[in-house]
Amino acid sequence: MRIALVDDDAFVRGLLVSTLGQEPGVEVVWEAGSGEESLEKFAVEPVELILIDLQMPGMGGTATIQAFQKLDNPPMMIVVSTLTTTDKVQAAFRAGARGYFMKEDNPALIADCLGRALQGELVFSSKCSMVVVEQLKGASTVAPSKMSGESVWEGVLTDRELEIVGLLADSLETKEIARRLGTSIETVKKQVQSLMAKLGVNNRAGAVAAAFRAGLLR
Repeated sequence: MRIALVDDDAFVRGLLVSTLGQEPGVEVVWEAGSGEESLEKFAVEPVELILIDLQMPGMGGTATIQAFQKLDNPPMMIVVSTLTTTDKVQAAFRAGARGYFMKEDNPALIADCLGRALQGELVFSSKCSMVVVEQLKGASTVAPSKMSGESVWEGVLTDRELEIVGLLADSLETKEIARRLGTSIETVKKQVQSLMAKLGVNNRAGAVAAAFRAGLLR
């Protein structure tokens, strides 16, 4: 797996290089201190995946992600940032990011998720997931949308499905979700399948992230 790092903080880049460089199958090909520099380096030496900060001088992280998405063969973009506000997280995913982590997260955790991201799964740190879940819990109405790479929804999430998304993010098993909601395991299974179909995902891990990226927030 050939990856690159984009962050104006040399210390953060060094930490990620030292950690990710030790992971089997991971090669840190280059680093860049700005969005502009990353686009120049990618044109010379393409990589599969880029870890990028959001706050940088000049072209910010979200704008850089958008610029990469316009390329014929864009790399997978994973955000590593100190920003956890919902508008920033939402903007990053709408721009084309496929993952979001905090700079305080263990670099080993980030490394462990890279392979899953390349396989098409949306990946989050636990802190970012908490931000998403709190917003989803407060959402009462949603509108269908068509995002890049996603199909048009056949329906929207019900209040119960939104509640289940939050419980899935807490890593609860089907039996525990059924107990908390006072319903049967079979009913929960059907509701989980329904919400995943509406979000265009095929696994629970991607359900919360997909819901967020699809614009389910108020």
